[in-house]
Amino acid sequence: MSYNRSTLCTLCSTQPGGTLCAGCQRTFCFPCLKKHRDGLALELDDLFNRRNELMELINNSLSNLDPCSDEINRWQNEMHANVDRIALEARNNIKKIVSETNQNIRNELEQISQVLQQKQKTESYIEDDLNRIKQQLIKLNLTIRQCNEQTHVDTSNSKNINWDSLLFIVPNRDNQIPKAPTAPSPSHSLYSSFQQQPSYTMSIPRQYMSPYTSSPTSTPYLANNHRPVGRSASVSMNSRGLTYTCVCCKTTNVLNENGPNICKICRSVPPF
Repeated sequence: MSYNRSTLCTLCSTQPGGTLCAGCQRTFCFPCLKKHRDGLALELDDLFNRRNELMELINNSLSNLDPCSDEINRWQNEMHANVDRIALEARNNIKKIVSETNQNIRNELEQISQVLQQKQKTESYIEDDLNRIKQQLIKLNLTIRQCNEQTHVDTSNSKNINWDSLLFIVPNRDNQIPKAPTAPSPSHSLYSSFQQQPSYTMSIPRQYMSPYTSSPTSTPYLANNHRPVGRSASVSMNSRGLTYTCVCCKTTNVLNENGPNICKICRSVPPF
């Protein structure tokens, strides 16, 4: 039987193309459609392998210290070192101030001690001498108290530090992954019957019907040389594989590519 070239399978070019692929917009016969699906399945497996490789890279990158984490650690150590250095310098300054003040007081006390010893040894002291030494001791005592009270730590500048601005992460916009497009809904048919297109309607002769399931009174029965138009069984692809819709009762049945196909409801044979 000869067919219009436009209705032939685009892969083998010998059998009628009864199924239209929604992806490549080519029509296939059932054997070539299976080859086409097998090729797509291999491509899908390859995509899974690539996806798994990327997932492994992501897991490894999260489990290991990346350069950003190393840089954060270096910054943290530098900040700790600077704080320790400033605190050590402050302690040294306090020790220096206290040491200088104490040394001056010791010198004056040494002079007062010498005067007292001299007065005691020679017994040459009067009320004025004692009052004068007493005022010197009072003055030294006040100096010591003032030194302890007036020396304090000023941390006002550290309160003005904006800690959040000292360290922040700047994303590399050149490496940002664009948002993936929305995947097509699984409910959409990837394969539609080539007969569903009005411009590609193909007549089915009687010899394609099974004689033992058709009768003059049954719906699938066709007289000799009668060609129905618009009564072809539609074939589609879903999660169960290839399916077709019965032209009689509109029931969806699983397509058996290697054997006879009989509707599970009305028991009619599809016209292909």
